[in-house]
Amino acid sequence: SRRMLLKRRKIYSSRIMHEGKIYQQSLRTTNHTIAVRREAAVHAALLAGDFTSFDAKKSPSLMELAPRLHAYWARLKPSTLKFYKDTLKTISVHHDLWVGKLGRINEQMIETFTQRRLADGKAIATVNNELRVLRVVLRRAKKWKLIRAVPEIEILPNEGMRDYVISPQILADMVKLAHKNWPRSVFRFLLPF
Repeated sequence: SRRMLLKRRKIYSSRIMHEGKIYQQSLRTTNHTIAVRREAAVHAALLAGDFTSFDAKKSPSLMELAPRLHAYWARLKPSTLKFYKDTLKTISVHHDLWVGKLGRINEQMIETFTQRRLADGKAIATVNNELRVLRVVLRRAKKWKLIRAVPEIEILPNEGMRDYVISPQILADMVKLAHKNWPRSVFRFLLPF
């Protein structure tokens, strides 16, 4: 990639050609030494595949994207549409996610959202559903080329863990049925007695 440090009206800016595309942004300084350091940091980020400093400014916020999402979701079943809209309304209470640019949403913001919801006393299943909707929204934004990458959204463990214990009567009925219907089957050897 090629780099160029420009100075316009005493303010330095960076112009970098990376993979055939030009990335330009103000470095917001009049000091040459600071400009060189900032330009090097921008270049290193581009080489690492981090385009957030360029994309985040152009990407809409979740609030700005909501009407487009509602129009897109209109084709869904009414119950699914209601679930998505209600969950988006819940997310809208969290200012960082709702008003911040989509390109700036990262794992730390999502973790903060998750911890706040759990602190509010919400069940793990509820928080996981909200995280799933957020993931759907961010993936849709990526598909619409509004952001380059979707941050990793980890679903909380132990959601809806249920233990099922077979009663002695049901077990006896199962054994009887196995012996009757499959007398020569290996199945009877798998039974716990």
